[in-house]
Amino acid sequence: MKWCPKKSDFGDAARVECPEGQAVLYYSSLDSEGDCSVVKMKMSRGVVAKSKPTPVRVYDYYNPDDEYTTSYSLQQYSVCDLEPDYMDCPYVL
Repeated sequence: MKWCPKKSDFGDAARVECPEGQAVLYYSSLDSEGDCSVVKMKMSRGVVAKSKPTPVRVYDYYNPDDEYTTSYSLQQYSVCDLEPDYMDCPYVL
């Protein structure tokens, strides 16, 4: 089963679609003065090693040349941060 976030996870998004490992968010309007939509994500299982920045593109559906692209990165953790009982993690006394 393919993972897709709920619309409610993306503030005031009008619609969310998930084609081919992406999350596509649709908003009824965005203000050029800096509308803000908080996108909450959490790691649900496992450890992510060597994650890379992921692009985020915001554009006008009817005028795709009107766009802004940036990227986000996951917070870096060591295996010991996430799995303190892992065999190579030092114990804190």
